[in-house]
Order: sequence, then structure tokens, then C-alpha cells
Amino acid sequence: MATISTATRIYRFGPAVRILTVVAAVGLIAAGIWEIANAFSAHNGVIQQFFGIVLGMVPVALALFGAPAVLRCQLEVHEDRLEYQGLLIEASIPRSAIVDALSPRESYGMFSLFLTVAGKPFKRLHIAILGKKDEAFERWYSDLPHGQTAKV
Repeated sequence: MATISTATRIYRFGPAVRILTVVAAVGLIAAGIWEIANAFSAHNGVIQQFFGIVLGMVPVALALFGAPAVLRCQLEVHEDRLEYQGLLIEASIPRSAIVDALSPRESYGMFSLFLTVAGKPFKRLHIAILGKKDEAFERWYSDLPHGQTAKV
């Protein structure tokens, strides 16, 4: 078994992406409030006001759902397991449960993992991480089974 160290390695979006996410969320909320205020103050009729308010709630909802989802995405690499907090899923994957692993080459500053897991609710899991693979992750990943398709 390859060891990375006693410390847990955490991969998540960098500070620039996190700051841009917060700025974009604030901008979307401001645009939504502006649209709601304009729709509310317009005296064109109740139906137009209603649809203007609903239309203004769309960017607010995107900001209030999207920003926390992006900010909480992370991959924790422990010696014996992976813990992933994604957009809609949280998964703790023991190293012994990984049947097959595939990692295509990096592109555009991110890397992906395709894992086939035995005995979990998800048989196949795709994890995308914005960032570069480091040597510690490569050592941990190199001991996983690659290209051996097995019945899950």
C-alpha cells in the first residue's frame, strides 16, 4: 500500500475561484433584486409583475444554491479512503472497495477520477477536481487497480 503521509491531503477550488464565486453570487443576487424591484414598481398589470418577480428570483436562487455548492466541493485523500463532497453527493470510499480506477490526462487545470466501487450505492463514480495532481496523490493513486474490469 502506498502511503502519502500521516496528514490528510485536501483538494478543493483555489482562492481565486472561491473569490470569483462569491463575487458572481453577489452580482446575481443584486441583479435578481433589481429585477424584482423593477417588476414590483411597474404598473403594467398583476400578471406582468408576477412573472417579473419570478424571473428575478431565478438568479437569486442560482446564487444561493450554486455558490455554497461550489465552495463546499472537495476531495480528501486519507491513507485508507477517499472522502468526496461534491455538488449533490457525499461519499466515503474505502481504498479496499475500489475495483477499478481510471484517471485521464489533466486538462484545463483540472483532473478527473473514474472509480468503480464495490458494495456502494454508486457503482461508478466520476470525481472532477479543479487543480493539479501532486506527487503525493500520484503515489496514492498508483497502487489502485487499473484497467481490471470486474463484476461489481
